[in-house]
Amino acid sequence: MKITKRQLRRIIKEELATLNRDVIEDEVMQVLSDEGGAAGEEPIADALEDLEDEDISLPDEPIEDIIDAVPGVKRHKDGDFVDTTQLEVRDSFKALVEELVAEVAGQIVCPNCGHKNSAGVDKCAKCGHPRDEGNWKKV
Repeated sequence: MKITKRQLRRIIKEELATLNRDVIEDEVMQVLSDEGGAAGEEPIADALEDLEDEDISLPDEPIEDIIDAVPGVKRHKDGDFVDTTQLEVRDSFKALVEELVAEVAGQIVCPNCGHKNSAGVDKCAKCGHPRDEGNWKKV
C-alpha cells in the first residue's frame, strides 16, 4: 500500500494527539490505589477523561478496553477493576514466609506433590502420599 506525505503527516499528528499508554497505565493504577485496590469503571473513566484536553485525547476505543489493556489490572466478575499486582506481591511474600517457617519448624517435602508437611506426619496433608513411601526430603 502506498501512502502520500499528507496522509503520513495526518497519521503522525493523530498519533501524537493520543495519550501515551504509560500515562494511561499510571492514572489507572493511581485510581485503583486511591480506591483501595479496586474500583468501578466510572471513577477510572473520569480520571482518564480529565487527562484529555484540546490537543490530546484518549485512544479511539471503548474505555473498558483501554482499562483492560493495563498490565496487572483484571476485571472482577462483579464488574470492578482490580489491581492484581498487590495480590502477586502478597502471594510471593506468603511463599517466602512458608519457606522460612518450614526451615524453622523442620518440615519435609512430599516426593509426590512437593507440598511441605510437618516432620511428624504419616501422610502428605495435600495429596495423601504415605510417609513411608518415596524419598521425603527435609526442608
